[in-house]
Amino acid sequence: MPKAVSSINYLRAIQILFGEWKSISHTDLIQEDSNECIVKADNLSPEDMLIKQEAYQRLSEEAKEVIMMIVSSPNEILDMLMTPKKKLLTQKSIARYFKKIWMSEFITELTIKEIKQWVKNL
Repeated sequence: MPKAVSSINYLRAIQILFGEWKSISHTDLIQEDSNECIVKADNLSPEDMLIKQEAYQRLSEEAKEVIMMIVSSPNEILDMLMTPKKKLLTQKSIARYFKKIWMSEFITELTIKEIKQWVKNL
């Protein structure tokens, strides 16, 4: 697991969890010297951004795994997480996938609740 989350992945996670996924061409935002993506937000102060990053760091490893899988997986993996008919990422479809992977309904439900609470506090 990475020790930090780039801002583009952070933005994508929020959009996915709220159902407002908008594809962003990351090639427009990549800094050539560091190969990192930057998303400019006019309404976030440095203090607010730090608070949000610290909230992410407090998440469990399972919650971080779910978020990173959603924001950084190729389309083939995301297709396994989506609903069969409408091809949407929903809480139920994500939970169904991770119940199979982790073989634990309890851990999956706790992780989904933790992510929901994290998103509400954003």
